[in-house]
Amino acid sequence: MMRDVLVESAGDGEVIALSREPGVLGEVVTVDVPAERTAPPVHVRVVESEPVVANGTVRHRLRMEPIGAQS
Repeated sequence: MMRDVLVESAGDGEVIALSREPGVLGEVVTVDVPAERTAPPVHVRVVESEPVVANGTVRHRLRMEPIGAQS
């Protein structure tokens, strides 16, 4: 399933993004950041998903870690 997310931050072994749909813990997804076309897509695993209110709308903050990273 393809979904658009807004990447809030990436680094220190994790990627934080906002999504319209909740994340599925353990799901492996690919994050492609179009603004950085020179960087290859990153395969990450969803490790946390929590509802938040952003601009008056419920979104889901996803915390993901690159595949192969230590938890």
